[in-house]
Amino acid sequence: MSGRYARVRRPRRALVSTDLPWPALFLGEQLSHALNHGLPAHRRSGPLAAAVGRRGLPAPAVASLVARLPHRPAPATDAVLDAVREAWPTLVAAAGGAGGGGGDGGAPRPGRLAGDAPARLAALEVDRSGRRFVFVFADDPHPLLVLKSPDATADGAAEAEALTRAAALGLAPRCLGRIAGLEAQEGLTGRPLWVRPPGRPGWSGAYTDAYASLGAGLERLASATAVPGGPDRLLADAQPALPLVRSPRTRLLVEAALRDVRRLTHRSLQHHDLSAQNWLVRDDALVGLVDWDTAMLDGVPGHDALHAAVSLLEHGVGLRSRSPERVLSTFTRAWHEEPLLAQARRAHRACLVAATGSEALADRLAEPLQLAFFARRLGWVAVGDGHAALDVDTAERMLDHVARG
Repeated sequence: MSGRYARVRRPRRALVSTDLPWPALFLGEQLSHALNHGLPAHRRSGPLAAAVGRRGLPAPAVASLVARLPHRPAPATDAVLDAVREAWPTLVAAAGGAGGGGGDGGAPRPGRLAGDAPARLAALEVDRSGRRFVFVFADDPHPLLVLKSPDATADGAAEAEALTRAAALGLAPRCLGRIAGLEAQEGLTGRPLWVRPPGRPGWSGAYTDAYASLGAGLERLASATAVPGGPDRLLADAQPALPLVRSPRTRLLVEAALRDVRRLTHRSLQHHDLSAQNWLVRDDALVGLVDWDTAMLDGVPGHDALHAAVSLLEHGVGLRSRSPERVLSTFTRAWHEEPLLAQARRAHRACLVAATGSEALADRLAEPLQLAFFARRLGWVAVGDGHAALDVDTAERMLDHVARG
């Protein structure tokens, strides 16, 4: 079966099937979320991009524009859809007859991958960071499958293992093998959490329900994936931060914290990139986490909980300002005053209890591990592995603020 595709060249190269309405609508949503999560104030057209990032793009208008573009065949994309039809019984068996992403982050339950192949399939193919993504649609606006080319820079075995463990808890899509040389995962029915810019005191309360659902999921993840072991990787990642700490008192506190965290008895699976774009929700309930490319099988319990909250703050600032000073000032006000950061600290401790089974150990290590989290971030920035919202000075001053209590 041959389809017709609109070719989009900017802002992201894409082939959009016009056989069903869903691919074009989904593209509009993807572009909207990418701008919302992408620190738009840092762009060349900062004020305009930031305004659009705060409000979002109207997906129906994007779909209407796509419908007016010239339509052409795309044999390679059609071949992927043909391969999906041919592999359908295998896909259903790999999914266990379940859609795995239909709820609130609980255990998988019967869902969308079942029965015979849908009579009509359509595709959205997108180039993202040098990789090929093919979203396959059938009877509703949510992709039924997500297929992507392998990431040569990631540990594919670690990602597959992470997905297998998290999917068993209803926290990630299931891996379904390979189709036409692409890695296949089932599609989830949520959308990325929408980032809001910080505002008046209490602004982060808008995230309360979504974060509560995430925290419960991360606590289950820590409990189910905990294994005995020390924080060797955390300590190694944090070491580059120590020479960058300017305050002698803070340096002593960080060194003491890193000595304390050696007492951590368990590791657990850590997503390691839990920004809002990888956090899918429906009506503020967690549907699942995606993009496990950089997952750590030997991660630190609770660090995802801290990362998710701090990332929301930093990306929220990026909806209005490109100033590192604004990131720092927002963080220093929020760390002890905003509901989101208080939730993050509670969720962090809950994950420690879930992984170690010890309330007493969690009480002893919660604050040292929070300090180690910010030291690790500074270490990553120092070696060039940070993200656009941070520079060394900002990361160091955030660490200093946490150390000062």
